[in-house]
Amino acid sequence: MYSKQFEKFLLIESYFHRYSEPSIKTIIEKYTGKKYDNTDEAIASLSDEDLIRIFNNEKPRRISGVKYDGDAFYGKYYTYDGNELRLENSIENTKKKFIKILKSFDEKEYNILKAIVNVVVNNIKARDTEKIPFISHWLKKQDVAIEYMKLTGLNLGFTGKQWVKIYQYGICENRKKEFIISPEYIVAIYEAMKEFEEINVSEITFEKSEEIPEDLFDTIIDRTSEGKEITQIVKLKRILRSAIENHLKDNGEIPKHILIIGDVAVSKTMFLLEIARLKSALYISGDMRLGKAGLIEMLMESKPKFLLIDEIQHLDSKTLAVLLSLGETGYIGEFTREQQDLAKLNVMIIATTHPDDMKKLEMKTRGQGILDRFLKIELPQYSDEELIDLMKQVLVKRYGAKEEIAEYIAKKLIEKGIKSIRSAIRIYGIAKDNKEVIDDLIELVRC
Repeated sequence: MYSKQFEKFLLIESYFHRYSEPSIKTIIEKYTGKKYDNTDEAIASLSDEDLIRIFNNEKPRRISGVKYDGDAFYGKYYTYDGNELRLENSIENTKKKFIKILKSFDEKEYNILKAIVNVVVNNIKARDTEKIPFISHWLKKQDVAIEYMKLTGLNLGFTGKQWVKIYQYGICENRKKEFIISPEYIVAIYEAMKEFEEINVSEITFEKSEEIPEDLFDTIIDRTSEGKEITQIVKLKRILRSAIENHLKDNGEIPKHILIIGDVAVSKTMFLLEIARLKSALYISGDMRLGKAGLIEMLMESKPKFLLIDEIQHLDSKTLAVLLSLGETGYIGEFTREQQDLAKLNVMIIATTHPDDMKKLEMKTRGQGILDRFLKIELPQYSDEELIDLMKQVLVKRYGAKEEIAEYIAKKLIEKGIKSIRSAIRIYGIAKDNKEVIDDLIELVRC
């Protein structure tokens, strides 16, 4: 499938992509002394010697500020380093880089990249029979979506976290109706994919979004500095890890939604932020003002396995109504006269709230049983001694505070009735080791 002729098209396109097709044909005719009917015929006829002469004498047009401007090309047959064209293979290092990237892709990300490369290959193959744009690295999004549908049978959206790595590694630039993929990458990606897929299919392992980090919840302190176990934290770690593992095993066939209830400073948010490390998790805060349509769009787009909602009581009633259906049946959707979009998600909802907000939460859904969708787990408040110890550990271990200063801040806050680890962190951030400023802050801060 891959040939020297194929690479020659990419090379010319890379170098002269600021020229029109007739201009390129004219340049080739000048160096070969022949006339051609079209640009394709002109490129196909080029010998390596003529190609080198052209690269030595004709310079590409550049536009200031353009990210990609044909400055290099690393291929299997041709290498251009910005100064000289050489007849040598230079893709090995780039190919190794892309093989490493491919191993980090999940299956959806891999198929998106494969669809992009297939469109480029198909465009160049079709040049003899169809009228297509000369610049094959400008890809219509519609063509990529069609190719992705052929590969997977699924629709393709053009935003969301499945695109993060593809943009992050500079493989593609996203334009309004098009993608731009740098021609010098096409060869390396194509070869990397070919090598990657030559492995026995059963041995190809994508990085799974379902992998649970071994250190999940390790940042949440569950022992005092004396080594005494903080029982409620240890138990909740065990419960949540079991729920996550079993949800991934049974793909959400059995509902496991959990509502963590507790006052401030019992590590509710910390648990959600730890679970948010999973690639299949979506974290939102109740005060983000997403609205019903915003939440549905996010869920439709990312199709998470875990929906994490911090301070669920702050969601408005229409947004909570989405969770009523999602929590009971797994279905979400939008119904209008023009269309009906309905999706089934195998998602586990894990949310947090305060004990005093339980009634408010139920009233917002007009008694439709939002709380019944959840297994409710209540975290008891820490004792003053436990909270002082926790504040000390957080300030010392995470923020590098001296033990004396950490203990001073913790005790002063508890004396004033402020049971907030966040307040301890902020006070230390402002005052550091200055006890006078610490005292001023604690005197003026509101409970």
